[in-house]
Amino acid sequence: MTALAAAANCGSVCGVESLLTYPQVDVNATTPEGLSPLMLAIIGSYPRVFEVLVGVDSLDIDAKNNHGRTALWLASKQGNTKAVTHLLTSKMVDVNVQDKYGVTSLAVASDNGFADIVRLLLQVQGIKINACDRKGQTALHYACRGDLGVNHLQQYAAFELLVNAKDVNLDLKDKKGRTAYFYASEECLDKHVLLLNTKGASSVSRRSSTDSSGHPGYIGEESMLHT
Repeated sequence: MTALAAAANCGSVCGVESLLTYPQVDVNATTPEGLSPLMLAIIGSYPRVFEVLVGVDSLDIDAKNNHGRTALWLASKQGNTKAVTHLLTSKMVDVNVQDKYGVTSLAVASDNGFADIVRLLLQVQGIKINACDRKGQTALHYACRGDLGVNHLQQYAAFELLVNAKDVNLDLKDKKGRTAYFYASEECLDKHVLLLNTKGASSVSRRSSTDSSGHPGYIGEESMLHT
């Protein structure tokens, strides 16, 4: 870990500012896990350090860690609305980056019920709302999970934004032939099902005999909880 990364990792604003005055200091140098100082500031929830780093001209805003995740992806996963807003307004950020499992920032924000971030991402021109992960699942599939620890009211709010978004494909099937309607029904998410019915979504889907998890996505089998 570089001195700059160490300073960012402990939230030292003075340390980061001081180190950035040296020409030889690389703002994009990463840890063995591929984490840049900016990513460390996001993970550690150090907003002042984040603001200093994001203002550096030579910053690679779309740098990826070892899981293929960018600063925007990590901020979206953590529900860091301020960081997402700053990234979207101050830099040319690729909002459609997919990690090594094919998961986008929009999908991970939807999965965790971060409606404010979903709203921000959907406002970006060129956002690929129907982007699929390696299992063929979109942000809409992810918003139809009933995971413990997720604020279901917020998750429904994120789901509602997706359902009402322009160009969303309500009937897109994943590689097991399952739609968002299927997962909403499987999780007994009655409000989700009602809204899908109102929007004219098809209730036709199928259950794969080889899948007993009842949950979509790589979240359960290849953890998205790690950076």
